Amino acid sequence: MHTHSCKPDGGDVQFYYNVETGQICTAEYIGSCLEMSGDPMAGMSLSLMEDKTDSFEQKFIYDAESGEFRPDGDSILCLTAGAKSANAGI
Repeated sequence: MHTHSCKPDGGDVQFYYNVETGQICTAEYIGSCLEMSGDPMAGMSLSLMEDKTDSFEQKFIYDAESGEFRPDGDSILCLTAGAKSANAGI
């Protein structure tokens, strides 16, 4: 996964948070959700994987006060864009 600048169209950048399951899933690729690569840790990678509602690696908590998503079970970490960036072109 990689972060992307906002754009008005394009299903590849549209995601939703399922409050009931704690998953962040893509609106474009039905049945696919964000998954951590193992236990939560700083600098971890996320992948788009098959929806598994019972997978700990796909559980996130939304903190409405801060507007942040955090891995379930680790209230210190939150999802952010990495320090590196590249021009995606047109």
